[in-house]
Amino acid sequence: MEKTRQECMLKNIFINHDGDVFPCCRLWSRPQYRVGSIRDSDIADRIIEFDKECSCETYSSVIIPEMSDQVETGYSLVKATSTAFNSFNIEFGLTCNAQCAMCCVHAPEWRGSYELYDDLLRLIDRLRPGGIAVQGGEVLAQPRTLDFLATVKGRFPSMRMHIITNGNAPLSAFRLFNVLFETATFSIVGFTDNTYRTIMGLDFDKTKAFIGKVLEAGKCKVSLKYLVTPLNVHEAHLFLDWAVRQKPASIQIADSNFMAYTKEDGIQFWTAVVERSGRMLRKAITRNAAMIGEAGIELHAAPSLRTAFGLDDSYVAGVRQSASAKG
Repeated sequence: MEKTRQECMLKNIFINHDGDVFPCCRLWSRPQYRVGSIRDSDIADRIIEFDKECSCETYSSVIIPEMSDQVETGYSLVKATSTAFNSFNIEFGLTCNAQCAMCCVHAPEWRGSYELYDDLLRLIDRLRPGGIAVQGGEVLAQPRTLDFLATVKGRFPSMRMHIITNGNAPLSAFRLFNVLFETATFSIVGFTDNTYRTIMGLDFDKTKAFIGKVLEAGKCKVSLKYLVTPLNVHEAHLFLDWAVRQKPASIQIADSNFMAYTKEDGIQFWTAVVERSGRMLRKAITRNAAMIGEAGIELHAAPSLRTAFGLDDSYVAGVRQSASAKG
């Protein structure tokens, strides 16, 4: 099927921690799609004039509720004809309070410093995106980044801000958080304290307390994301039971490409673990479906996990029916 033609600069321009600019975050590892650096004096013009086609596969990860755009055939990205940018996705410095064992940007080993705030502010001022999404490292562990975001918010009060965070912050950080961010994604890697600490090196009770404070305030639209790894795959159902009770805007079951970490050893150990984990997760979704529908929560699962956990079309149709009865 023919892909939808989508102007490449109208969604989420990605700027990595080195200041390199890409049409979106899916292309950060492909140097041929590098537009330039935010240090370049002409970077705004180069973004506007960027004309290199690419294509990607897209999918809808929504399990509940049923949506009209469940099937997409992907994008064929073409030159933008407008400078009305939707958002910038900005990766600030990689300074982080966690020691995630599976960190894809190697933040735990990073010893650099981020010095691109002035360049970034000039680009934001020139192109005026509708919003910015921020990530690290861990933004909440970067005082200079938070000061910078406060400056941006003061200068452009209507600019939406979204944060991708582990949420392991002291409650004293909440006040500024609540001023800055309209939306937030909290990434959770493991649900028992021992698993969470083993993977991330952090205190899970501290994370839950901060998330609870944000949800209680009710200003920020929250998504709770569970990142599946081999060590925490069996706890996904525990996360779901808890997450539904928090009544966020959405819940995500995301994949760290965890099956790549496992090697079949002839006794089918991981096959058994994943099958049992999927069975427990399906039961959790089923028993929570009515509450998910009643609370208006969107439940997402990555396509790879839908396959691994047995969330097939027949199963999804059943839980959607249960959710719609209350939604």
